[in-house]
Amino acid sequence: MTDTERDVLAHLHANPATGVPDLAAALGLAEEDVRAAVDALVAAGHVEVQPGDPERLVPDAASRPTPGLFVANERESSTPVEADLSEDER
Repeated sequence: MTDTERDVLAHLHANPATGVPDLAAALGLAEEDVRAAVDALVAAGHVEVQPGDPERLVPDAASRPTPGLFVANERESSTPVEADLSEDER
């Protein structure tokens, strides 16, 4: 599985029923690259195309989500926040 395929699959686990244009925009990749990754994932049995709507993609039973892997992208404006769990604040 390529890095692009992994990114697409991780994003679909977090956001099922997403189409190729939305995946490409969310991941910052070219639509052609995402389409090739989706085609490979469909062929491998990791992704299904919803009947009646070829742009609705969902992970299928052969694809198991990996906990904690669902942040496919992050806002540029986000900043880390540290939690202070000192004794007096618990």
